[in-house]
Amino acid sequence: MTVAEELLRRTVVSTDLEQSLVKTARNHAATMLREIPKDAGRAPELVERVHSGNVHVVKASVALPAASPADVLAMFHTSTTARYQEFMARLFGDVVLDGLVIHDKTLSATETMTLHWLALHSSTERPRDYVYAQYTAQVQSHVVCVWESVELSPWVPLACADRRSFRQCGFVIADGSGGGNQSHRATVFMSETAPSDSVFLRRLAATVATNLPDTLASFLAFQNNRPSFFALHAVEEESPCTLCHRIMDEDRPKVECSRCRVVCCLDCSMFKLIRDGRQATPSRLCRSCGQPPLLESIVVPEPAAGSPSWQALLPPEPPASNSKGGGTTAALSRHVKKRFKIDATDALEADMRDVGRDAIHALLETQALPFLPSVAPSSLKLAANVVLSETAPMPRVFTIKAVIQLPRFNLLDVMALLDMRSTALFRDTMQTLLTSDFVDGVVLHAVAPMHRSAESLTINWLALHNAKAHLPPRDYVFLKYGDCIRRRSRDSVAPTKDTDVDVDMIGISAWESVDLPNCAELPESLHVLRMVFRRCGYIVEPTAAGLSVSFFISDVHQTRSTVSSMTKTWLQRLATSVALLRDAIILRFFAEQKLHSDPRAVVAAAAAVARDNDHCVVCSKRFTLLRRKSHCMLCGSVVCKACMEGTQGSGNNRLRACVACCAPSKVCLRKYWAADMTASAASSTSESSET
Repeated sequence: MTVAEELLRRTVVSTDLEQSLVKTARNHAATMLREIPKDAGRAPELVERVHSGNVHVVKASVALPAASPADVLAMFHTSTTARYQEFMARLFGDVVLDGLVIHDKTLSATETMTLHWLALHSSTERPRDYVYAQYTAQVQSHVVCVWESVELSPWVPLACADRRSFRQCGFVIADGSGGGNQSHRATVFMSETAPSDSVFLRRLAATVATNLPDTLASFLAFQNNRPSFFALHAVEEESPCTLCHRIMDEDRPKVECSRCRVVCCLDCSMFKLIRDGRQATPSRLCRSCGQPPLLESIVVPEPAAGSPSWQALLPPEPPASNSKGGGTTAALSRHVKKRFKIDATDALEADMRDVGRDAIHALLETQALPFLPSVAPSSLKLAANVVLSETAPMPRVFTIKAVIQLPRFNLLDVMALLDMRSTALFRDTMQTLLTSDFVDGVVLHAVAPMHRSAESLTINWLALHNAKAHLPPRDYVFLKYGDCIRRRSRDSVAPTKDTDVDVDMIGISAWESVDLPNCAELPESLHVLRMVFRRCGYIVEPTAAGLSVSFFISDVHQTRSTVSSMTKTWLQRLATSVALLRDAIILRFFAEQKLHSDPRAVVAAAAAVARDNDHCVVCSKRFTLLRRKSHCMLCGSVVCKACMEGTQGSGNNRLRACVACCAPSKVCLRKYWAADMTASAASSTSESSET
């Protein structure tokens, strides 16, 4: 049992204390309603800083999606520890270390009061924790959420953290006059007792104001997508699964997710241990709820000698393993977040931009070199459309090139896939492409994209399994610079959503290792080899038949005259990952479409089509005993197996969709240079810097 759980077990909240906290919170709520700025919601980037005495106050205003007061109250009411941790992780990002729900009290249908313990990580100071009361209520057309620190026995300050105090913090959400999707406005109040201007508090308020609209939108999508009226007895027999759209029958039994109450088939569910405060209980979850939790524990600086370890407050993590398929991910990620600090200055970004442009020119020069056919060993299974070649013997650098012909996808969609400016997107894409060779990856810093500029600049850390299982993994700290340029003049292209790609336009994503002062090699105890990328990356060229994608991967050998056969085979295996680029594009498209669609509508349409249609909607052939029905996981249409396409992999990386949904003309990914993406990308850059 951790220290926080032991304190939770000994906590007793009396009725008198509840009444006193509610009375104080109501007074603070009235004060916050009087201090709402008149221009709230018009300038989300505006943060007002007021320092009165020893209390530092930060106010930020932001526009929110349309939502009912009941939905806003439900979002703020986190009665369980798991729900509270997920909510705070979405709101505060990676600065959240841990959190607990100490006490929960529902006063009325529109008034709740909860007690929380929250631990936050600061990159420049010691960890800080808070014990506070959260009061949420609806006051006429406003929803008020007040955070006020309390002195609660036995929650004494810990020796390994600084106890801070929330003073009149919280949110005021009011109806706006804009209508549409921006018909609400929110004012964020963040304050604490501080002797001087707090940079951490200012960044925290800006992060909260930036993440609040997405948090509310995600909660609304969860509420709308959750068929709360679904129960096992209410689902008709032979109904399609909510996730995979396959018919549930005696061979494929239906189960109910204990978290979101979605009814799915047994194959789309799993057992997980859900930690809720003092105990962990096994629960059956659907595939969506059973994903790795959004909250990732951050390792903080080591405490002073003689003080209790902060690690006792963190949830237990799986043991590290260097074997393939094992879990070095958690151990390596913790050390990377702890040790790698990027000082994101304008001078650094300018230098990295120059390095990226030089890397693009170097990659184009490498493409012009003479390449020889590369003979792969029989153990390496090559895709039919992948052509491997290697450079002639050169001093110190050996390069493998893999070329694949893609259908008529838009070049800009491929560049949007290769952008990967968030850690989640980077991990998902690399896991799809590199499969079993991928260990872990982190986006250390991402430069916010400019409107109508395809330039992509991120600093990444990547860990890969070595050529043999007994060898230590390799890790890289590299700059990933992408841009669309003209083939002849090599000038940058400023694309829009409707840009027509001509033959002279090519896309390049160059990978070049960089030596940064705060990104040194990991400790020897982790057994990780620091390697370098030189002249690596992707070149995407439009052709008459579609797109030609070339992937370059190299090995730098300074102590040998040439590479070993084992390293050469490893490079060939990595180069063949370009064959999965089509699957990665479709999976990203499927994920983006799934976020903007209502699963209940897809399921209902699939059920109706399955009952009424006796022929394939694509080829119009009649279903028989040998030609069985299959459901498209994107549109829910009923098609035959011949008209069904799928992506490789298993679990969440496996997609079954009809040929109509997978057609290149239908695939369109979100462009990171679009106007509506620029503001969110700027917030992700500030979060990466804080991490």
